[in-house]
Amino acid sequence: MRRFLTILFAGLSTLLPVDAQALEAFIITQFQTDITVEKTSGIIVHETIAVDFDSNQRHGIYRTIPTKFKTNAGANRSTRLTDVDVELNDQAVPFEVSRRWGGTVEVKIGDPDILVTGPQTYELTYHIDNALNFFDDHAELYWNATGTEWATSITAASSIVTLPAGSGDLRGTAYQGYYGSTEAAEASASGNTFTFRSTRPLDEYEGLTIVAGWPLGLVTPPSTWTKAWWLLADNAILLLPVLVFIWILLHFRRHGKDPLGRRTIVPEFAPPKGLSLLEQAALRDERLQGRDLTAMIIGWAVDGFVTIAEPKRGQYELTKKKDLTGRPAEELAFFTKIFGQKKTVALKDIQRTLADAASKLRSSVFSRLVDRQYFTKNPESVRTVYIVIGVILMIGSLWIGLPFGLLTFAAIFATGLMLLIAAPFMPKRTKQGVELKQKIDGFQLYLKTAERYRLQFAENEKLFERYLPYAIAFGVATLWAKAFGDIAKTAPSWYSGYYTSHWSSTDFARGMESGFSGSVNNAIMTASSGGSGFSGGGSGGGFGGGGGGSW
Repeated sequence: MRRFLTILFAGLSTLLPVDAQALEAFIITQFQTDITVEKTSGIIVHETIAVDFDSNQRHGIYRTIPTKFKTNAGANRSTRLTDVDVELNDQAVPFEVSRRWGGTVEVKIGDPDILVTGPQTYELTYHIDNALNFFDDHAELYWNATGTEWATSITAASSIVTLPAGSGDLRGTAYQGYYGSTEAAEASASGNTFTFRSTRPLDEYEGLTIVAGWPLGLVTPPSTWTKAWWLLADNAILLLPVLVFIWILLHFRRHGKDPLGRRTIVPEFAPPKGLSLLEQAALRDERLQGRDLTAMIIGWAVDGFVTIAEPKRGQYELTKKKDLTGRPAEELAFFTKIFGQKKTVALKDIQRTLADAASKLRSSVFSRLVDRQYFTKNPESVRTVYIVIGVILMIGSLWIGLPFGLLTFAAIFATGLMLLIAAPFMPKRTKQGVELKQKIDGFQLYLKTAERYRLQFAENEKLFERYLPYAIAFGVATLWAKAFGDIAKTAPSWYSGYYTSHWSSTDFARGMESGFSGSVNNAIMTASSGGSGFSGGGSGGGFGGGGGGSW
């Protein structure tokens, strides 16, 4: 694209009238670039630009030098241009250095009160850092010696690159022509010096680009810290995931981390009073899942409100025995929603109904837990904010990041991913919420280690049914049932079907925990510039470049 625009601009300029072209009415008779490579990886560039204004009166010339480039990975990479000095015909001359938007440095040379004509020789010296490329097997200077943005011809162009002493095996190549041209120019190397020359006069917008390569070890690369600093300075977008990560940590400590509770969880032999099963599950897990709704329905069955039939394995039907009473409002609404005017419903036939009812149920449960000051904010709302922003950033990275390069894409994508990872950790319980959760954890510990208390169960067979809903909600139904293996010898009165004829409390609990819970859950879910110049190089590539004109 850049080459096309350059050639297009050059072509259009030929259509301008002579007076318009007179703004650049000079030729460059010699463009000599001498580059000294420092041991510390900086370079000193000395440009000798011999021009001929003929009879045209000008104050001087200006030189534009790009300092911002794109690497093959799409990252920004800037060279550091400093220590500018200029002479005209071996004499000091006024000059101004300005930095344009986009990273171009302009050196404007000449006295606004003096006009010059005829042959003039300008010498421009400056220091550059971050212009060398270090590969696995060699180091390299890939430099656009003249630039391809001069709206005038260059009769002869040459460049000499001098390395530190003892340079060893050297490799050099050069290109000439318009931007992107692979036309070869003259290149040679001897001792610690490279010499490059154009093989013909260069037309407007043509230039000379040189590539000098040498073995590793001759020049000390910038330190890791220096390279990291340059990378961050040139690609501020990389700071985005770093800053967001720091913000997440600070925000978690203040708004996501629960207050400290007891160090040790002790068994509790009954669930805490004053909270429904769903509220306990939500407070403990900071979410309501399919197994929690399963536990609620089984709780209805235990209390005689419904019966559960399994005519075929994995297919469940609910039959209403009486209206639900003594339960929170959201459970009453859920009960009414799934049965409607029917007495018996099959789970597979009420998937959409279950999904809609479950969404409202979750919202009501968490709202009440916030109102009762067990959570600082609704956990689902907190998670949703992080998830939505994270997903937007990850998707947006494809549309916003990729056009600006792989590094920008990676930074935005990583930021979104961090927000997604952080989402589950951001809901916060209050002090009393933590204390109540630890009691719930104590009850879950009791259900989990129930075999220790088998002797007590022999006197209370109904205990298996009473606490089965909690065991399912807390994910320990199989362990709870195992303690009743030879105590609960018959199926509950509220269940009929697959397990009735070959009863096993453990198999039954496992079936309720996985089969029935899976059916409920499924119903809910169903509805819801750094490249080498030796390979693929060309004129106008590498660092340096630019052009200039007269004023």
